[in-house]
Amino acid sequence: MMRRLVPPAVAVLTAIAIAACGGQEEPIEQGEPAIEVIEVNPRNLALPLDAYLQSDASSTVVGDARNILFQRCMRDFGFDLAMPSRQEGPPFARNQERYGLSDETRAARHGYHVPEITERTRTAESPLTSAGEAVASGTGPRTVNGKAVPEGGCAEESVRRLTQGAPAPENEALAKKLSLDSYRQSTTDSRTMAVFAAWSACMKKLGFDYASPRDANNDQQFDTPGPTKHEIAVATADTRCKKETDVVNVWAAVEKGYQTRAVERNSEALHTIKKMLDAQVTNANAVLSGK
Repeated sequence: MMRRLVPPAVAVLTAIAIAACGGQEEPIEQGEPAIEVIEVNPRNLALPLDAYLQSDASSTVVGDARNILFQRCMRDFGFDLAMPSRQEGPPFARNQERYGLSDETRAARHGYHVPEITERTRTAESPLTSAGEAVASGTGPRTVNGKAVPEGGCAEESVRRLTQGAPAPENEALAKKLSLDSYRQSTTDSRTMAVFAAWSACMKKLGFDYASPRDANNDQQFDTPGPTKHEIAVATADTRCKKETDVVNVWAAVEKGYQTRAVERNSEALHTIKKMLDAQVTNANAVLSGK
């Protein structure tokens, strides 16, 4: 099954990998940033670090081009691969579900489940032979059919082609790490915790005992093939209480404060990442246009 995980765009394993990569950002400044709470629409919510992360549309373009380059490279070594089916993303805008479920109509229909993903038909990919895997990863012979296998294989070569002409960031994962940091900081900020407490009191009046929206969202009893009546009741109450206690507006304002601070303190490194992302899109469009 598939349920919302908070934060939806940052998995635990990704966080571990990013932390392992290290980074050059300065230590996180202490103290809570000043904020301005305004009405936000989760469907078009923008955060400061979004400018240094590939958009969903750009990710699709870059992904399609990378698949084409990989296919061409593998064909050069005698492996004629079918193009993989495009991997569709979640049915939400980038930050729409960052603070959990907020759409009461959707809550009443699906609870915390996301059937657009769980009920999606997946196309089976043809597995590579061991020889093909060696060329793809660059872990086999250095030459195949008289041609030199690129460093890191066709997989890394396709990525290099898409970053041509761009500066190499010291830590490509910095923006993702900072986004993870800002989310974590926002959950322990006094302003967010105050609206969590108000939300919890609202939920208790409706008969549900949760300390924060994250607890409701990740309740293991909802780990079922489809939403139960109880899950739908909780999810509907969750969205109503979020609206009543201004959770999303305050939470977004708080995280924006932390992200603004992070961008200011890491502006040079993030600028380099932005150049790389722009180059990827430019190169990808060239590939897709047949160049």
